Amino acid sequence: MPALESDGSAAQLATKARLDESTVAYDAMRAAHTAAAAGGNPSVTGDESGGGTTKDHADIQQRLDAALVQTERLMTRQDDLPHRNRFRHQIYAPGFYTG
Repeated sequence: MPALESDGSAAQLATKARLDESTVAYDAMRAAHTAAAAGGNPSVTGDESGGGTTKDHADIQQRLDAALVQTERLMTRQDDLPHRNRFRHQIYAPGFYTG
């Protein structure tokens, strides 16, 4: 993924820092999930014959969902995007010239 360009403003630097924190948290959860699956953790692999529970899987899913929601919220602006009224998401907005 390309690096987030910044003009050095405090708001952009704070957003980048929060996005980096979210990325680290997501990567850690994904690594834990992968390790649990590789170790045969039934809550991850779906095999309920072992010691894991679906509650463990639900907890992991809930934490991943929360990380995704936080990431999406970091990608929105408080105000509308410049020259694109009504749009606040910094990635999923139409281009200024492309509509």
